Amino acid sequence: GQYFDSPGSHQYEFGLIHANGQWLIASLPRSVPLLLTQAQFQQAYQPRNLYFWASSGQSLVPEPVFAPQQDTYADVATNLVKALLRNRPQGSQRQTSWLTAATRTSFPPGTTLAGRVSISGSTATVNLGGAASRAQFSQLRNMADQLITTLTSTSYGQPPIAKSVQ
Repeated sequence: GQYFDSPGSHQYEFGLIHANGQWLIASLPRSVPLLLTQAQFQQAYQPRNLYFWASSGQSLVPEPVFAPQQDTYADVATNLVKALLRNRPQGSQRQTSWLTAATRTSFPPGTTLAGRVSISGSTATVNLGGAASRAQFSQLRNMADQLITTLTSTSYGQPPIAKSVQ
């Protein structure tokens, strides 16, 4: 998921009850996002990048995302690949990406992830299906570049999920 820092003061109303000499939270505010301190967030999530092609198609552009710390590398890899596929064009618009206007993806609509990404040693194996199986060689190469860069990135001082991708 994506993390949005919202510095400054915010006011939320919690319902309280007094029971057995203690004040307890009885009800939460309506439509309050998950509230974590910066330190709690850093304990729970690790920064990673998804990579999309710049509009020119000449370079890959990182989009910062956060993955749960307790997940295995295979879980993180699977979720990153799913996020790459979710961020492909849907009709005329890409879903969820704030870099939509400046980037594009090589994954054609209808591309699916068959199963989970597996990690064996330092190699991630990604099995794509659907429209990806009918893609031209140049498009396959560009999809591979997005996958390889996303899964082998050492951004933010994090170790890579994998050193190679099949």
